[in-house]
Amino acid sequence: MTTGQKLVRRRLELNLRQSDIAERLGVHPSVVSVYERDVRQPKYTTLQKFATALECDITDLIGSDTENEEPAPHPYISPKGRLNAAVEKMNTEGIKKTADYAEDLVENPKYQKSSTPAPSDPET
Repeated sequence: MTTGQKLVRRRLELNLRQSDIAERLGVHPSVVSVYERDVRQPKYTTLQKFATALECDITDLIGSDTENEEPAPHPYISPKGRLNAAVEKMNTEGIKKTADYAEDLVENPKYQKSSTPAPSDPET
């Protein structure tokens, strides 16, 4: 189910019209229509506003509908969120491999923050 379909479903569950949601969002009803028809994909901040207007959690608008269905990665989930979700699915060997790869990446100046402080040893 697309994000637009989920927006429609939740709006109908609340017995609301597009104009009701538009009023809650402070936009014209045509804006709501554009998102519901999947003409445009809402940014994360817009999804947060929709979740508030539709009295639901943002994950209800972007997550999987069934327990067996893998949720598609949403383009507005942060890279850290995507990485955490991937790690949650890994076994110990996969987690170790990911950590090794991450350590290799941070050695490359291209992937370093401009002013990264040296990591402290948690055992000292």
